Amino acid sequence: MRAAKSILCAGAALSIVLASPSWAQESASATEAAEAAPSGEIVVTARKRSETASTVPDSLVVLGSDMIVNMSIKQAGDLGRTLPNIGFKQDLSVTSSFISVRGITSTRNTDPALSLVIDGVQAASASQIRQQLFDIDQMEVLKGPQGALYGRNAIADAINVVTKKPTNIVEGRGEFGFGNAGSMEGSVSLSGPIIEDVLLFRVSGFFHDDKGSIRNTALDENVDFKTNKTGRVRLLFTPTPDLELDFKYNHDDYKGGSYYYVITRAVGDPFPTANPRSNSNSFGNSPVSVPISVNYATIDDASLNMSYDMGFATISSITAWSRTKERYGVPGEGIGSGGPGDLDFLPPEFIGNSQSYNVKAWSEEVRLTSNANGPFRWQVGAFYTNIKRRDTLPVYIPDGVNPLEDTAILLFPNGTRRKIDAYAFFGQLEYDILDTLTATFGMRYDKEKRSQVDLDDPTAPKRRATFDLPTPKFSLAWKPVRGQMVYATVARGFRSGGFNAPRTIFDEVYKQEEVWSYELGYKGSFMNGRARVVAAVFHQDIKNKQDFLFDSTVAAQSVYTIPKSWVRGVELELNLEPIDDLKISAAGGIMDSKVQEYEVGPLFPQPVTNASIIGNKLSNFSHWTASVAVDYTASLTADWNAKLHVDYSVRGKNYWDVTNIDREKNVGLLAANIGIENERWGVSLWGTNLTNTKYWSAWYNQQVTGLPDIGNPAEPRRYGARVKIKL
Repeated sequence: MRAAKSILCAGAALSIVLASPSWAQESASATEAAEAAPSGEIVVTARKRSETASTVPDSLVVLGSDMIVNMSIKQAGDLGRTLPNIGFKQDLSVTSSFISVRGITSTRNTDPALSLVIDGVQAASASQIRQQLFDIDQMEVLKGPQGALYGRNAIADAINVVTKKPTNIVEGRGEFGFGNAGSMEGSVSLSGPIIEDVLLFRVSGFFHDDKGSIRNTALDENVDFKTNKTGRVRLLFTPTPDLELDFKYNHDDYKGGSYYYVITRAVGDPFPTANPRSNSNSFGNSPVSVPISVNYATIDDASLNMSYDMGFATISSITAWSRTKERYGVPGEGIGSGGPGDLDFLPPEFIGNSQSYNVKAWSEEVRLTSNANGPFRWQVGAFYTNIKRRDTLPVYIPDGVNPLEDTAILLFPNGTRRKIDAYAFFGQLEYDILDTLTATFGMRYDKEKRSQVDLDDPTAPKRRATFDLPTPKFSLAWKPVRGQMVYATVARGFRSGGFNAPRTIFDEVYKQEEVWSYELGYKGSFMNGRARVVAAVFHQDIKNKQDFLFDSTVAAQSVYTIPKSWVRGVELELNLEPIDDLKISAAGGIMDSKVQEYEVGPLFPQPVTNASIIGNKLSNFSHWTASVAVDYTASLTADWNAKLHVDYSVRGKNYWDVTNIDREKNVGLLAANIGIENERWGVSLWGTNLTNTKYWSAWYNQQVTGLPDIGNPAEPRRYGARVKIKL
């Protein structure tokens, strides 16, 4: 009943806003108008065919290249800073990035809850979600389950990233910047023809280095240092007007601090019963772990995208390969001692831990898409991927005599070897029932066969499990007048299950997660595109929601499932362009959630009964978000313009785990970008978290882990200057 009232109140507020004279005109997204062509329309490929954003019957956000730079979006997780009902958590290491959308959360030791697709290639491992985004042409975010077209992992949303293509004329760009924390950053790109109109190339690179600003007081060293080097080569071959071959190779190299948790309450200290939610909002302590662990990661991926126009349809094939290697906490690679990663988070290291991952994947997708723009449009296809992964997660304990860095008892040194074979068949039909009414039906069937060998127990049999589910999607879009659309969408999402460590108290095979989503939305445009609005109301029923827990009693990273829960909410995005050079946008989202069934029993080191969990809110996402942004361009001379971008976002009501004992304070973040530029040159000043808000990117209660209460500090204030040049 309480949840229903929340939705009704939010819906009433939405009705008031839409009825308000100052917002009586509407927009497809807070960013679409800013990036719109003169016609007021934007072409997207989020649904695997070219179409205008205003006709897509989904909650769709489109970011163009200028907006990506202005908003300092450098990885997919940065979208959570200003977009409604999207969250981001950085935890443990440089590449440990977890994005939540509408309460569907990514979590450690499972597949991502979203499908990140870059130039048609889906990320094969969770670490690839952290890929550096640069030289980007456009980003398209489709909220809600997108399994019908994107398949595995698209249970929360799909993010379609389009990088800049090779050009038929020689074109070069360069950018260099510096900032606080001793940071330096640069990017370059060069594009042009090898054989004019036939063979084109593009090479680009990115570099970032900063010394960090979060201090380890035990060693007097910064812990949040990071270095990223990325390079990309792309070739576009068009031997005939009907045939195109697009080859791309990308390499990412990361190095950065990890394991820099801060203790906010030692094990056994009295729990702050007078104000229990204040404990996770204590920021007086600093990291003191010895050693400071260093994270190393490399991501290599290559793809070949071939398409052939057969007249009535286009057949395309995407072949992709990737390899991800990562390690952190390895003895001898830290700062301050030769020991492994510190798992007790205190200077005298009592227990240590290191981790390493090696993931190899290849995939093949074949798709046939109709070319006709008439009332009937269709596409069909098939997909296969093979993923092999080797994990090690050793634990180091003292021998009772010597320091841990000198000698230790090593537990679980060999880890696991995993394999995934997944395939799918899919199709989508669109039919214009009337000039004003369009129906879309999509269906996909995914099947995953998984196996795992536990190398620490030679007697253990190979474990096998199969996960599968059909994921339909149905939409109706009604366009009563030009520039106005009301739509209704029902969709199903699916994320595969997997294996836990045999020593954990949980089931060795955790269940697949399933979502049914129901959405009613509105898109509209008035005043010749100067005012736009998007609004959506949604409800999601979740079966077997996957959640992460570190079981310190046996040093096992584990996944358990919540049998039944729901999330529902409202989103509103507004954009107004009162004059040609001024754009004002605002967005907000309100959600409610509830755990309906809970079966684990004494799950945590301090037993929590089912009764105290049922009825609680779901965890690790903000239940409300709001943001406002202003973009202004002023003409200085005939050649030079001044540009300003400012955005402020706030989020709240985030519960750190399903016990709901600790809740995050409201977090507000201010960012800005101001500069001058002409056709060739540009200079700008930028900043993120300008108010230097202190908050946690992740936080854990000792009742859940058995470790101390710990938080992973979020990035503090960052600012700097950039110079760019175009050849």
